[in-house]
Amino acid sequence: MESIASAGDLLQELAAIVAAIAALGGAVWAIFKWVIPIFGRVNKSFRSIEFVVRELQPNGGSSLRDVINRLEKSVLEVQRDATRMDARQWAIVGSLRDPIWESDPDGLCIRVNQAMLSLTGRSVQEYLGNNWETTIHPGDRSAVFDEWTSAVERRRLFEMHYRVISKDGSVHEVEAVAAPYLDQRSGAIMGWVGRYASVKKLT
Repeated sequence: MESIASAGDLLQELAAIVAAIAALGGAVWAIFKWVIPIFGRVNKSFRSIEFVVRELQPNGGSSLRDVINRLEKSVLEVQRDATRMDARQWAIVGSLRDPIWESDPDGLCIRVNQAMLSLTGRSVQEYLGNNWETTIHPGDRSAVFDEWTSAVERRRLFEMHYRVISKDGSVHEVEAVAAPYLDQRSGAIMGWVGRYASVKKLT
């Protein structure tokens, strides 16, 4: 009887141990079920970081850094070409005998050619922005400003006869014509180019 009892106690202890192991196994499995996906995501993140780091390093032509470098070089070359073209075109404009000016999309003067400076005896700075108004004869100034503002706002051709006055007091009657030039893709106004189509000295 004692041996049967001890055997029963042993079985209970074994059952308790098995139950504890099973419980421990369940806990371990639960932890693994939670840890494994996180480890996978972390590992994937590290692989992504490694990929990004590799791509940000030049490797002779195929990395993202190399592509960016080529694009930056292309953009710089296009900008240099555009600057050279603009300088070349304005050099041609600058050599013309007609007084010519250019404004930004808002109608503010950004440059004038030498013929314009020679006509009024003024400097480039005295034309920039809205300073050009001071070159208009006081008797015509308000009407010219209103007409120019209207043309800019309505995106239309500017045409007007008025008088300009030079620093030495001489007065010329001019026929001014200005037209907007547009961005070919968007149709937005990029600026205005104007000239004095005719100039007649009055005094």
